[in-house]
Amino acid sequence: MGMIGGSHNDVASISYSGTNNGEIDLAVQGSGGSDQLSADIFMIAGSTGTVGSSKNVATIKGSGKDHLSFTIHQGTDSTSTTDIFAALIGTSKKDKLVHTGNVMVNTKGSVSLVT
Repeated sequence: MGMIGGSHNDVASISYSGTNNGEIDLAVQGSGGSDQLSADIFMIAGSTGTVGSSKNVATIKGSGKDHLSFTIHQGTDSTSTTDIFAALIGTSKKDKLVHTGNVMVNTKGSVSLVT
């Protein structure tokens, strides 16, 4: 899934909950303004797919005074073998980012880790 915001204040929220036995591709980008962009992924036990890939990282990226969130929760049983290739990118000191530990972060702004 790909989304690119316009020059004003954009709001985009993506949510997935279920078994992932494929690949979840995600590219969300704000373009100016004060954007609110988020993705919450909940993979239930037994999931064997990936979020992103080594060649195509799942990404949320802001470009302004943005609130960005990317959380990925994995199944915890022994049959879950999901690989995570995900990034949250803020380009401004005014950005506020929230993420889980399995999401890479690159920003000049403030960061909050959630479990």
